[in-house]
Amino acid sequence: MEDRAATAALEQVRRGYMGRDWWGCAHEGAALREKHPDDARLQAWTILCAGRSGGNALAQAEAMLAERPGDPWALFARAGALLDDPSRGQQESIPAARAALAALDGHPDALWQLGRALVVHAPRIETVQFFAEHGGATPDLLALELAFAIQSIGSTEAQVLELAARTRAADPNNVDAEFATATWLLNHRRPDEAGPLLVRALELSPHSSSLHAQLWEALLQASDSAAGGAGGAMVEAPLAREHDDADRSTWEAMVQAARRGPEGRRAVIDAGVASLLRARPDSPGTLKTAADVYATLAPEVQAKYEAELLERFPASGSADWVRVGQLRKLTQARYERETKKTPDVAADAQLRAQIETLLRERPPALPGLRAEQYMELYFLLRDDEQAAPEVLLSTLQAWVEVEPRNFIVLADAAVVLAERTPYRREAEVILREAIRRSEAMLAAGRAQEDDSKIFDEQDSYFAGRMNSALGSVLLAQGRRDEAREAFARVQALANKSPEMVLPLAAFAESEGRIAEAEQLLVEGLALWGGEKSCEEALRGLYRRQHGSDRGYARHRARLEDDVRAKRRAQVLAGAIAEPKPLPPFALPRLNDEELRSEALRGRVAVINLWTTWCGPCAAEMPALQQLADAYAKDPDVAVLTINGEPHTDELRGWLAERKIRLEVLLGARWTSDNGFTTLPTTLFVDRAGRVVFSHEGATERLVEEFTWRIEALREAGRADAAG
Repeated sequence: MEDRAATAALEQVRRGYMGRDWWGCAHEGAALREKHPDDARLQAWTILCAGRSGGNALAQAEAMLAERPGDPWALFARAGALLDDPSRGQQESIPAARAALAALDGHPDALWQLGRALVVHAPRIETVQFFAEHGGATPDLLALELAFAIQSIGSTEAQVLELAARTRAADPNNVDAEFATATWLLNHRRPDEAGPLLVRALELSPHSSSLHAQLWEALLQASDSAAGGAGGAMVEAPLAREHDDADRSTWEAMVQAARRGPEGRRAVIDAGVASLLRARPDSPGTLKTAADVYATLAPEVQAKYEAELLERFPASGSADWVRVGQLRKLTQARYERETKKTPDVAADAQLRAQIETLLRERPPALPGLRAEQYMELYFLLRDDEQAAPEVLLSTLQAWVEVEPRNFIVLADAAVVLAERTPYRREAEVILREAIRRSEAMLAAGRAQEDDSKIFDEQDSYFAGRMNSALGSVLLAQGRRDEAREAFARVQALANKSPEMVLPLAAFAESEGRIAEAEQLLVEGLALWGGEKSCEEALRGLYRRQHGSDRGYARHRARLEDDVRAKRRAQVLAGAIAEPKPLPPFALPRLNDEELRSEALRGRVAVINLWTTWCGPCAAEMPALQQLADAYAKDPDVAVLTINGEPHTDELRGWLAERKIRLEVLLGARWTSDNGFTTLPTTLFVDRAGRVVFSHEGATERLVEEFTWRIEALREAGRADAAG
C-alpha cells in the first residue's frame, strides 16, 4: 500500500513537471515528501521542480547529496539543479548528467535529463547525434526532441508536425506535444492553429502559468490581426488526436468573444487570470504572468499585480524581472529624451541612483539581468563628464564578469575607459576578457546551427569591432606597433561598419597617411549610420589640414566621385550566383485587395521586408519612397513592401504620419515561413521571377545603390530578350 502511495506521489510531481506547472509540483512535492521522506526519487524530482520555478535547487541538491552520499537519485537531482543554474550550467551540467545516467544504469529519467542538458548547453551536432541514437525511446524523449526541433532554425513544418504526431501516439496526454507545436505555429504567425492545441494543453495541465501566457498570446494575435494579416490561407495542422472539435470550439468561442472589441478581449483575459490566480495564489510566477498580459490591455492592472508581487515575494526571481522592467521604462524614457534632444540631468541622476541601489541592495539573481543594469549605468557614467574614473572602472569590472552577449558595447566601454581615465592597463584587461568570452559565445552559437554563412558574418563583424577596440586601447597606452597589428586585422575585412572605419581613419591620420584616412571616411559615408559620424570626421580632418571649411564641399564631392565606381562594382558583384524563384505569395494589400506574386512576372521588382518596430526599416522609408516615386511611371519596374507584423491595426496611421505612400502587402506569415529573419531585407527580382540580389540591413545610399541593381536587372532582361 505504501509503495503504491509513494509511486502515485512521484507520478503526481513528475506529471506537474512535464506539464510545466513547476511551482505547483515543487510545493506539492514538498508536502508529499513529508509522507514519503525516504523516497529519493520523489525528493529528486521535487528538486527539479524547484529549479524550474526559481527556487534554490542547487542548495537543495547539495544537501540531499550530503544526506545520501553516492545515492544515484541525489546525483540526478544535482545534475538537474546544475542544468538550470545560470552560472554553472554551461560547464557542469552535461558531465553531471552523464554521471547520473551511469549511476542509475541508464534509467529513462536519467537519459531524458542528459538529453535536456544537451539541448540546453551542448553543440547542435552533439544533440542531433543523441536523438539519432535515443530519440523515440520514451514519450518524454520524443517531446524533448520536438522542443529541440522548434528552436532549431532549419526545422521544417513537416518535421515539427511529424514529431508532434509521434509524441501524441506514444502518450496522448503529453503536454509538450501540444505546447511545443503551438509555440512553433505562433512563431510563424498562425494563432488559429495554435489556439486549439493550447486549449488541449491546459486541459492536461490547467495551472501552468506558461501555458496560460501562451494561450493569451495566441488569443491576442488572433483577435488583433485581420483575417489575411498572417499572409496566406490557414492550413490545418494534422492534430491526430481525439476531441479536436471540442478544443476548436472552445478556442473559436474565445476568439469570437475577444473580437467584439476591447471589452470582449478584457473579459476573456480577466476570466483566465482569475482562474489561474485562484489555483496558484501564492506563486510569484503566476502574479508575474498576470501582470504581463495586462501590459497593453490595462497598465493600471499590470501595476497592481506588480506591486503585490514586490510586496509579497520581494526575493523571488519574478520580483527581479519586475524591478528590472520598471527600470527599463525609465531607461527608455531617457533614450527618447536623447532622440528628441531634451536632456534632463535631474532625471538621469535619479535613474543612476535607482540602478546603483538595485545593484547594491537587490542585485538580480540572473547574471544577464545584472549585466543589463551595469550596461545602463555605464551609459549614464559615460555621458556624465563629472563621473569619477574609479566609479567607471568598478562598473566595467563588475559588468564584464556577468555579461553574456553585449560584448561589443563592453569593448566600446573599455575604449572610453582607456581614453578618458588613467586606467589604461585595466581597460585592456577588461577588453581581453570581453574578447575571450565573445569568441566562446560565437563558437557555441556556431556549434548550435548549421548555417555557417550567418556565423561567418557574425565572426567577421565581431572580429572587426573587437580588434578596432583593441587597437584604440593599445594606442592609448602608447603601444603603437601592437595597435598597428590590431588595426591591420580590421583593414583586411571586406565589410566594415562606421565604428570600425573611424578608428582606422584616425590611426592613418596619426601616421600621416591622409589620403588613406580620407578614402576610409568617404567609403564609410555610404555605410548605415556613417553619413553623420564619418561626415563629421571627414570635415574635421579637412579642417585640420586646411585650417577652415572653405572648399570642403568640392573636396568631398571629388572624393565621392573617385570611389563611386568601386562601390557600384561591389554592389553588383553581390548578385546571387544561382538565383532562385521568389517564394510565391497571395497577400492582401493594406486596402485588402490581394496581390499575387505572378502579377510581377515580366517586370523588375523591388520588395522591401520591414516592420514598424525595426528602427533601420523606419529610417530608410523616406528614401524607399523616393525610389518608388522615381519609378512610379515606369511599367517595367515595381517597388513594393511586405510588412511582417502580426498586428497591423495601426499601420495606416503610422504610414500617414510619416507621409509614406508605398504599396504595402501584409505578410507576417509569409515572411516567417520563408525564413526572412533579418530586417530590413530587400529582394531584387528579375523579369523571370528570380531573386538575383538580396540586400540585408539598411543603407545610407539606398536610392543610388538600389537603382544600380534595378538597372542591371533591366539591362540583363533586355539582353535575354535580344538573345
